[in-house]
Amino acid sequence: MSEKLALLADDSNIELCDEDDGPAPFGIRANRHLYRYTDSVATETYSRHLIRMARRKAGLTQSDLATLAKTSQAAISAYESGRRSPSVQTLARILEAAGFDLRMRLALPDTHDCTRRVAEALLPAAELEAFNKRERTRSSLAKARREPSDA
Repeated sequence: MSEKLALLADDSNIELCDEDDGPAPFGIRANRHLYRYTDSVATETYSRHLIRMARRKAGLTQSDLATLAKTSQAAISAYESGRRSPSVQTLARILEAAGFDLRMRLALPDTHDCTRRVAEALLPAAELEAFNKRERTRSSLAKARREPSDA
């Protein structure tokens, strides 16, 4: 029986296995060990949907898209099924072959201020004032705990 070592503590995504464990379906060989991904590995699924939507909107088959994108039908199939994830460069090339642009932007997180104002407008005034008073108290107590005392 071979010894297995979890690499990333309790919520490990990768196991280190001796070679005599047999082949792992999704593995990376390092020295004489094999890193095998477990079921808890997060998978990227956004690009697969982009590729499928672009291909369908363009009225293309996987083979047609593969020819235009200078790749194989098997690669397009693997991307659409989620078995593989394309690099950003490859994703942009595939979408361009289908007649679309890949656009990305960095944006600040949404603070939901607008939604909060709408929700607050629905509350009775007394209830809203009581909530705001509790929040001010909570905030000042938290601030007092963070600041060192002058005593």
